[in-house]
Amino acid sequence: QRVVFYKSGVAVKTILVDNYRVEYVEGGTGDTILLLHGFQSEKRTWTGYTKRLVKHYNVIALDFPGHGGSEINLEQKFDLYSLAAFVDRFVQAKGLQKFNLAGMSMGGGTAVIYTVEHPEKVNKLVLINPLGVNPPINSELQELLAQGRNLFFPKNVAEFDELIIFLRGNPLPLNNHLKRYAVRKINQGKAFY
Repeated sequence: QRVVFYKSGVAVKTILVDNYRVEYVEGGTGDTILLLHGFQSEKRTWTGYTKRLVKHYNVIALDFPGHGGSEINLEQKFDLYSLAAFVDRFVQAKGLQKFNLAGMSMGGGTAVIYTVEHPEKVNKLVLINPLGVNPPINSELQELLAQGRNLFFPKNVAEFDELIIFLRGNPLPLNNHLKRYAVRKINQGKAFY
């Protein structure tokens, strides 16, 4: 993992927030851009972006509590407002004054709330498929959830394939043994998520 980040121009670091270890990556120079990942994801989501962004920005991509390398804080709630409050505590711990903010999915919804609550701290806001921002027409995911289908917790290989196609647009070239392993790993964290 550290090699992946080293090649992308950032270094893995940790900081205490609420007395819990939060892992993040940081690198580059210039104005700061803080990157917030989505549900069941982590800072590695941003690796392809950090390679380019470090040429122009001081890039920081954090792991939310219980995600990636960050410790689980069982007191931490995961509604967007609580996550925005966590981001503010991270920002304070890092001593950030004014920065750019980007988020995808759950991180995008969190970024919107954070920006509304702290407009004086956010220079520019970038959103990628933000959770909680409802367009006039429901997304495919919203429709599936309304039908009681949650693709994010597949029960078998067929549902795992459906999840991957939904996320990537095409299947992963993995054998069924690896897919079954992935299903088990995803569902091990189901109670937490």
